[in-house]
Amino acid sequence: MTNNDKWNIHWEISRPELEKIIEINSFFLENYNSEINFRSGVIPHITLMMGKLRLNSSVDLLRQRCIDLGKNLKEISVEFNHPYLEDTTGHYIFMDPVDSNYLKISKNIAQDLFGDLLEPSTFGGSENPSHLTVGYVSKGSKLEEIPFLTNSHLKIRLKSIGLSQCGPRGTCFEPVFSIPVVENEGEVLE
Repeated sequence: MTNNDKWNIHWEISRPELEKIIEINSFFLENYNSEINFRSGVIPHITLMMGKLRLNSSVDLLRQRCIDLGKNLKEISVEFNHPYLEDTTGHYIFMDPVDSNYLKISKNIAQDLFGDLLEPSTFGGSENPSHLTVGYVSKGSKLEEIPFLTNSHLKIRLKSIGLSQCGPRGTCFEPVFSIPVVENEGEVLE
C-alpha cells in the first residue's frame, strides 16, 4: 500500500439488502454489459469520503478515525429511488436516496474527520450528493424499466462504516476495516 492508493470511507450495505443490490447490478450486467460487477470482488457502498493518502498519513490513522466516525453516527434506514443514468458522464447508473439529509450530515462529519488524512478525488468530497452506484454502461445507453423494481423503492438499513481500497470506476474492494455505528435509528449524535 502506497500514498498513491485511493481509499474510500463508506456506509456498508449488509444482508438482506445486499442481495437485492446484487440482483439489480446483475440486471445491468446481463442486459447492458455493465463494467461494475458486484460478484467479482467489488462491493456496493455509499461513499462518505474518497481520496489518496496525504503525506504523513497512514492506513492506521484512517482506521482510528473510522472508529471515531462510528461513535458519531447512528444506524439509519434510507429509501432509494429507481436506478437512472446520471448526467455528468452518461455512464454511471445511480440510485439516489429519497431523503439525503442524514447522509449529507454524515458526509460532512467524515470530511471533518478525514480531511487532513485524505486528498479528496474528483467525486470523493462532501460536495457530491450521496448515491448508490449499481452499474457502469456504454455512453448513449437507454435504460428500460427494471421488472422486479416496479412500484417499489429499495430501503436499506445502514449500520456500519467500512474502509476500502478503491478499484476501477469508483468501486470498492472488500473492506480492510469495518466498524458498527451507534445502534438505533436517529439523528447524528451531538
